[in-house]
Amino acid sequence: MFYSIQKLVGFAFVIIGIISLLAVSPWIGGILLFGGFVLISLGELILLLKGMHDRQLGLPPSKEQLHRIIQATPKLEVFSGSLTISPVNGTEYPVIELDGEKYVRGRAFVRYMSQTGNRYSFEFPNTDKLELRCAVNYSPGVSIFGYQEQVFVKLSVLPIAYRFEAEKLIVEALETALQQ
Repeated sequence: MFYSIQKLVGFAFVIIGIISLLAVSPWIGGILLFGGFVLISLGELILLLKGMHDRQLGLPPSKEQLHRIIQATPKLEVFSGSLTISPVNGTEYPVIELDGEKYVRGRAFVRYMSQTGNRYSFEFPNTDKLELRCAVNYSPGVSIFGYQEQVFVKLSVLPIAYRFEAEKLIVEALETALQQ
C-alpha cells in the first residue's frame, strides 16, 4: 500500500513538474519532474524486490503479483482434435507457470466442467469423473484456484494429454492421444 501511495505522489510530482516547467520556472519544474520519476522508479523497484524476496522464502504470490504474472504471460491458442474447446477451437488463453506447474483457465474446458459451490467436476471422454475443490487464492501445489471471477486449473491433474507447439497448447482425450 505504501508503495502505491509513493507512486501516486511521484505521478503528482511529474504533473506539477510539467506545469511548473511550462508556467513557473524551469528549475523548479525540472526538480519536480526528476523527483517524481525517482519516486515512481523506487516504488516499482521495491515491489519487484519484494516479490523476489517472497519467492525466495517460498511464499505464494500476492494477488497483485499474480495479476502481474497473468498480464505478462502471453496467451496461447488452445487446440484439440478430440475435445471441444470453449468457445471455439483455437481460442487464446493464458497458460501461466507457477512453481513449475502449468495452469490454464478452466473456461477452455467448460463443456467437460461443472460447478457446485467451490467444487469443480471434470468429466472428459473415457475417463472417471475428477472432482476438485477450488482454492480461493493460489498456493503451491493447489490443483485449481480462483482469480477475479475466473478459475485456473493445473494441466497435470486433468485426465488429458497435452503438449506445447510454438504458440499453441494442444490437448487431446487420453484414448485419442494413445492412438497417435
